Amino acid sequence: MPGALEGEEPVPRILIAGTGSGAGKTSITCGILNSLIRRGHSAAAFKCGPDYIDTMFHSRVLGVSTGNLDSFFTDRDKLLHLIWKNGKEKEISIVEGVMGYYDGIGFTDQGSSRDIAQLTDTPVVLLVNCGGMGCSVLAVLKGFLEFRQPSMIRGVIFNRMPESLYPEAKRVAEEMGICVFGYVPRQKQELLFQSRHLGLVTAREIDNFKEIVDRFSDQLERTIDLDGLMTLAKSAPPIVRKAVSGEHMAEPVRIAVAKDEAFCFLYRDNLDYLQEHGCEIVYFSPLKDSGPGEDIDGLILSGGYPELYAEKLAHNEAMRRQIRRKIENGLPCIAECGGFLYLHEELEGEDGTYHSMAGVLKGRCYKTEHLQRFGYLELKPEADCLLGETGDTIKAHSFHYWDSEHKGSAFLAVKPGSRRQWQEGISSDTLYAGFPHLYFFGNEKAADRFIAKAGEYHRERAQRHGEQKEHAVEAEEQKTCGWERRIGMENIPEFTREQYTAYLAGQMPCGIDEAAAGRAADRWDSIAKPLKGLGRLEELVIQIAGITGDENVRIGKRAVIVMCADNGIVEEGVTQTDSEVTAVVSLNIAKGTASINRMSDRAGIDVIPVDIGIARGITHPNLRAMKVADGTRNFLKGPAMSEEEVCRAVDTGIRLVRECREQGYELLATGEMGIGNTTTSSALIAAYLGLSAKDTVGRGAGLDDEGLARKRGVIARALETYPVERMSPLEILQTLGGLDLAGMAGIFIGGAVYRIPVIVDGLISAAAALAAVRICPQVRPFLLASHLSREPAAEPVMRELGLSPVIDGHLALGEGTGAVLLVPMLDMALEVYRENDSFSEIGIEAYQEYEDSGENGNENTKVNIDISKKECIGDIR
Repeated sequence: MPGALEGEEPVPRILIAGTGSGAGKTSITCGILNSLIRRGHSAAAFKCGPDYIDTMFHSRVLGVSTGNLDSFFTDRDKLLHLIWKNGKEKEISIVEGVMGYYDGIGFTDQGSSRDIAQLTDTPVVLLVNCGGMGCSVLAVLKGFLEFRQPSMIRGVIFNRMPESLYPEAKRVAEEMGICVFGYVPRQKQELLFQSRHLGLVTAREIDNFKEIVDRFSDQLERTIDLDGLMTLAKSAPPIVRKAVSGEHMAEPVRIAVAKDEAFCFLYRDNLDYLQEHGCEIVYFSPLKDSGPGEDIDGLILSGGYPELYAEKLAHNEAMRRQIRRKIENGLPCIAECGGFLYLHEELEGEDGTYHSMAGVLKGRCYKTEHLQRFGYLELKPEADCLLGETGDTIKAHSFHYWDSEHKGSAFLAVKPGSRRQWQEGISSDTLYAGFPHLYFFGNEKAADRFIAKAGEYHRERAQRHGEQKEHAVEAEEQKTCGWERRIGMENIPEFTREQYTAYLAGQMPCGIDEAAAGRAADRWDSIAKPLKGLGRLEELVIQIAGITGDENVRIGKRAVIVMCADNGIVEEGVTQTDSEVTAVVSLNIAKGTASINRMSDRAGIDVIPVDIGIARGITHPNLRAMKVADGTRNFLKGPAMSEEEVCRAVDTGIRLVRECREQGYELLATGEMGIGNTTTSSALIAAYLGLSAKDTVGRGAGLDDEGLARKRGVIARALETYPVERMSPLEILQTLGGLDLAGMAGIFIGGAVYRIPVIVDGLISAAAALAAVRICPQVRPFLLASHLSREPAAEPVMRELGLSPVIDGHLALGEGTGAVLLVPMLDMALEVYRENDSFSEIGIEAYQEYEDSGENGNENTKVNIDISKKECIGDIR
């Protein structure tokens, strides 16, 4: 890690400390961060100590993950490195303190906020809790200023102070030589964050989080000197940093990391450490996914609140089975606290009911009335194991109410600063499972051993399955007429449009598997129900069987890919809003608060937002950064994209499908977010189908008559400007389309290449599907239609694609919501397909399909019932 001196750089920073726990540090830190962001400042945030939950609050305000600073785990050089790495490009970094300012291990400074402030030369603003006090707050302040030198305290904020007391408190504090940055009056209960047994409830659980923080920020704007805080931050000394080095795996290993509502205690720094050492992180949800993925080399089951979701975790039997099988087969695994609970045979939920878990470890985990272990630990292995060798010391921390019948004895746990010690933890050469949490930057040897073991597993897995994989690849190539499995261009700039089109044509499969489709059709006809009773849903299941080549249709793991991009044509006034909305809504999708997230959560669908061309620079850990350009150009002034950009955008969609296939996804839906993309879509459809602007242009997100006329005029001018009848399909996409449309076209092409069914959403998605079919006609049978948009171009484009949407609900919400609506309907159809009895199983002669005589459909069919059978079914008429 840190080594040779590399230089010094300014990193403006302050630390907000409190006089004790409950002083309001998290609320005020979040409020200040939010206020500064509203003013246009960029910010980073940190939390002193090992806390997970407070960093979630910072992250929800900032829209990016935040980190920890902990002087028990790390030395001065590493602390400075972490501040520099995460704060070097920000105008201010705000560090939230832990407990009371001087509270460290025992009665020492180690691990305290003051320790971190002194080690990192960070000026401190002390937050004094004035509840229940008057003049005594000044005695408290004086005590904190003089208790230890240097105190590092440069300013004060009085929390829960009545407005009437503030002027005098400010005057006396300034006489002590301290800068006063304001006060915060006592807040109403609805503006306070709530708590539970491990601290505050997580930020994602607070539905009105943004409203709370905004209202609190409004208060801080009135009573806190935000400009003064910025000035203080700039006074912090430059960070003198040292070079950082780290060994990378010769071949990257894939580490699956549990991340959802039940498993949410993750250190960003741990994930950074893995990635900096060559690991690829693959997130999965034990609540929603069917497994952690097949091509993984290591597993991290993080802490969290599995006890709150025990019933739902128990219901996901496929996940529990896979976790058990993989760990028993030697997959390296770290299971901390909540992850440790999950590996047991049973877990007591918060309601007192026991639920089945993964069953890797013997025994039950149960609720207790008090904290079982709290604080820092040193773990000493009793034998060589995954994390270390005999004689090593592994630093950890623990905080849990639930306990285990089988805590294990693989480590001697020693409480620093006391004589307390005990045995706990379960370990082998491939497994660590226990209540203590690890911090990799403070335990590099343990982290490196885990990475190395994952590398060993990767090599053994590759060797063990090499021959089988070769056979599988050969069979797959034969099955799909030789298309290249790992499509994707390394040198796109060297391709012209024509070369890229030819390249794609060479990757296309011959078509769907008619034999598998036939077997699925036979299965439907054998089910004891009216023939074709589920209509288009039956056809879609048959189509999926043909796409995948397997009549045992599975769509358990599914995702909607939302392509986000801006369109230069917006400057022609074709929309109600400007391009700023693209960034705002895309960020909401990444945060999980948009309409597509609500609907997808209900349907068990993962949402994968992709920045393929957002004009404004935004980041979020859930937003895939695959930007081709900062939006497109105004197509009235020239082609919307360059040749390279359109090829890269299409290829981005194809690569995403490949990644999804490798991660085990069985069904994909398409969505988009981009102001102005009904204009680009209508222009594309008009150009491809030879229609007029009047035939294809609708009101989009709600244009008035004047706006509609302007939008039609823009497209009409474009059709007059460009000789679209002589242009290739890819050139039309380049000229009139958008990066989101090109990316979605790539998804449809990738669906055909990798034989994954892809659902077409509304007008914009359909325009991209049309582009994909015009570029590669073999894509057509691989498309699934969801709904018919209310835009006028929807019907002609669906006719051209030969698609019959299942839903006709006048939908126009976008984001992929219509495509997502289809998935629960498919789930219900598949339940009938898989589970219903056949005619033969219940002793009924199968329906025969006759020519329609013009009478009432199924009344032409004949049914013979064997009266010796006692069963009867409700859907036989």
